[in-house]
Amino acid sequence: MKGYAAGLLLLVTTVLVGQTGRYPFSDRNSYTPTPLEGTWYFLPEKTAQGLIPGFIPDFQESIAVALPHRVNMPDQALWYQTNVVLPDSATRMAISADDGAQAWLNAQMLLRDQFGHFILPGQRNRVNNLQIRVLNNALEGGLRSITLLTPKARKPPVHFSFWGDSQGGWPVFRQLAAQMQRYPDHFSIGLGDLVGNGIDREQWIDFEKILYALSADREVFLIPGNHDYDGYYQDLVSNHYRQLVQLQPGQTTWYSFSRGNAIFLMLDPNGNFPLSIDSLQQQWAMEVLSSEAWQRADWRFVALHQFPYGQGWEGHEGDLFLRDWIASLAEKYRIDFVLGGHNHDYERLSKNYGQQATHFILSGGAGGGLEAPPNNPQPQMDNILKVHHFCRMVLHDNKAELLVYDLNGHIIDQVTFTK
Repeated sequence: MKGYAAGLLLLVTTVLVGQTGRYPFSDRNSYTPTPLEGTWYFLPEKTAQGLIPGFIPDFQESIAVALPHRVNMPDQALWYQTNVVLPDSATRMAISADDGAQAWLNAQMLLRDQFGHFILPGQRNRVNNLQIRVLNNALEGGLRSITLLTPKARKPPVHFSFWGDSQGGWPVFRQLAAQMQRYPDHFSIGLGDLVGNGIDREQWIDFEKILYALSADREVFLIPGNHDYDGYYQDLVSNHYRQLVQLQPGQTTWYSFSRGNAIFLMLDPNGNFPLSIDSLQQQWAMEVLSSEAWQRADWRFVALHQFPYGQGWEGHEGDLFLRDWIASLAEKYRIDFVLGGHNHDYERLSKNYGQQATHFILSGGAGGGLEAPPNNPQPQMDNILKVHHFCRMVLHDNKAELLVYDLNGHIIDQVTFTK
């Protein structure tokens, strides 16, 4: 039997066509890039022949240059040549040039795929002659860089479920847990408000009885919500939660973990009153965000109970300090998903922070009473469903599939995110 939160065991007794030379966003994660270095020979072709597609001039009067190379020769065809050994592992080549380029390998013109990459023929592991023709329609132009692209090994997909706010609605949570058991997911995440009254031991016993079967064949990672601290606001130590996940004295309720191609930053702002991420947790979070594991992951998640954005609870727009915290970090640390609960419904929102797309998924319908209409006018979420539910994600190398299920196991929302 696998356990709760970072591998801790359950106490039974307590019962995730671009332009040439630019990585297209739809394809950039499919390859490992390697810059092609070496000496290049440059020849400005000023004759009419230089404007004929497919004509390769001789390079007898060329000069040696290094990339990036740019010259002030408007309305010219600029030619570059080098001899290079191309590894068989590289199947594509990306060229960065000002106004487009053509390429020949051993006098054979190279074709491009749907993403704008040049297709390299097989049996290349020998000295090859590579010629590049660059058109310069501006005042300055030239050849910036050549990048060899090697296909990445396909990783097996990671699939997991997540849910929040079971909060004493045991008949509903029992039914959802049974639905989750139908899928062979690697793990499941509980996003807080696991019980309705954190100081009531009987509620934790009821919660664990339902969760026990789900944890028998997968890991379960839990974070506390505000109701899991109920009755403990004197010292802000949720004793029953800590007992459930077997935290030792000094161990924090916030942690991180990696599975496959994904990494998760699990936060607990409820250990402070009023709600906040204190300096100790902030320092730790920044260490995770700056780590090699975070940078290497294909998919990066932040999970917490309270949520930065929410529309389903009238008079509440989400927690502004969490909104600002995510906004200050999302682009630099490439946060792909923020998972949370607190509102008793399902809500979804996608936002761009510069070049980074961050997707907010609120799953607070695992048992507690649903939010009543109407919705708050702000913020404008992409989808709101006031139903009991759970979510699943399937993480591939460059796409993530989100599936949302109701009590009967029917899919009520389905989205594919790409990068």
